[in-house]
Amino acid sequence: MDFVSRLVDQINPLSNGNVVLYFITVFVYVYTFIAIWLARHAAWRLFCLVFNQIFSFGVFSSWATAVVISYTYWRYAIAMALFALLCALVPLLLRRRRRERAVWPR
Repeated sequence: MDFVSRLVDQINPLSNGNVVLYFITVFVYVYTFIAIWLARHAAWRLFCLVFNQIFSFGVFSSWATAVVISYTYWRYAIAMALFALLCALVPLLLRRRRRERAVWPR
């Protein structure tokens, strides 16, 4: 049972270990991104670029995970907001089309 709880804790994106790992990844990514601009030697710039690209996948995957989790929990609210936006825009678009038709001579 202890193995299952450790496995579930690793999968949980909001566990303490995953949050600390996320912020360390973001810190290293931003630090190396700035170091690429400020480096004076080409070798150091290349090293920082390679290191940055290794961490950029981690940042991308964590952002993608956050978007997927947000979509999963909020998809009904997002769908209702889009439906409300569509309901608000349809009368405006139809009113504009009626005005355009009135301009044409018969």
